[in-house]
Amino acid sequence: MLERLFKPAEAARILGISKEQLLSFEREGKIPDSSRNENGFRVYTYQEIEEIRDCAKLRPKLSRSPLIVAVFNMKGGVGKSTISSNLAWRMAEKGYRTLAVDADPQGHMTTSLGMEPADFEKTLLQILVPNGKREIASIEETKFTITPTLHLIPAKLSMCSLNLLLFQQPEREYRFRRAKEQIEKTNH
Repeated sequence: MLERLFKPAEAARILGISKEQLLSFEREGKIPDSSRNENGFRVYTYQEIEEIRDCAKLRPKLSRSPLIVAVFNMKGGVGKSTISSNLAWRMAEKGYRTLAVDADPQGHMTTSLGMEPADFEKTLLQILVPNGKREIASIEETKFTITPTLHLIPAKLSMCSLNLLLFQQPEREYRFRRAKEQIEKTNH
């Protein structure tokens, strides 16, 4: 995936400050110097924006961590994947560490976040259902980094059999809860 570059006004908007304040931080040496494009203009990568957040103490704080937001509806075509991917993208852009979990076998959220579902070997399926060796995948093995603050547990068509495979598993109703608890432990 090609690294996106942001102009100072865009980077400042993402950071929640003015362009003038961003440039002032750079002039005063409070943040690292920005990169320059081929024309010599200032540009910022996602990684540089995250470094600025840390240097300038602009990282948002949650009163309760982690916050879990689920978008669920049994009806198809109501915009669940669109809402979820846009919310995840915006939260990550604001500086919140965000993990988007795609539970749709068609992988629409994965696609909406710019990834091709078929490219992933491990998905939510491997976290919930053991393989032939009775092993399940960890969150760390499965998650894919899109930006420094946005991570994705992808989905693809192989998840169509999830209900059937889970039906055969003991304590199937607790598997996602255990996976969620694993995420909470790794983020504290």
